[in-house]
Amino acid sequence: MDMLNNLRDLLNVKNVPVISGEIPINNKINPDAAGELLEHFHKQWEEVHNNNETNANLADQAADAIGNIHLYITSQNEHITAINQLLTSLPTLQNTLQTCNSQIQQLCKSFEQVEEDLLRFEDVIEQCELEKKKNNHRYQLALYEEKKMANLEILRAELSKKHEQEVMENEVKKREAMQERQLVFQDAFKTDLETYKALGTIPKIQVNQSSALLEEIQLDIDDKELMDFLDEK
Repeated sequence: MDMLNNLRDLLNVKNVPVISGEIPINNKINPDAAGELLEHFHKQWEEVHNNNETNANLADQAADAIGNIHLYITSQNEHITAINQLLTSLPTLQNTLQTCNSQIQQLCKSFEQVEEDLLRFEDVIEQCELEKKKNNHRYQLALYEEKKMANLEILRAELSKKHEQEVMENEVKKREAMQERQLVFQDAFKTDLETYKALGTIPKIQVNQSSALLEEIQLDIDDKELMDFLDEK
């Protein structure tokens, strides 16, 4: 306001009326007033210049602050827009989450079913392994049975051969014993026959309880000699 008043005073000085080419002179005018006035306005101008620089710096600071505020407001606006979009897509997101939850439940049921199937499959594998072991044991038992049967047949053949040999030996021994008995009884018969021829009687024979039965005795008698004996009688 002081600067404007001073400028107005200066303009008033310049507009002083001039009459008949004469300049009114006031004897009381200070001759150093122009220098003082010039110095005063120089100071005022310097002050205005400094104020302008200060205002320019403040304007720059204000512009930076306004720019920062603009960036902050723009960022907040973007955030608010994103939040609005998220809020707008919230029902869709909720439906998606429900769908995911349903799929997860279905997956859990599928996992449980797969786990049960795996357990049954393990049981089937164990049963197959058990059947395989049983079949292997049956096969080994059949091989062992065949081997034992073969050994039994060999042993049976050996025992049969041995039995046949023993039977043959017994038959030979019995035949030899029967031949010896036959010779004994044949000699006794000849003796009795001679005794009967000589004496006309047959001596009584002592029967031994341990002797062989009559059916077991086979006499090898000469039929011609018997016929001769009967013809003589």
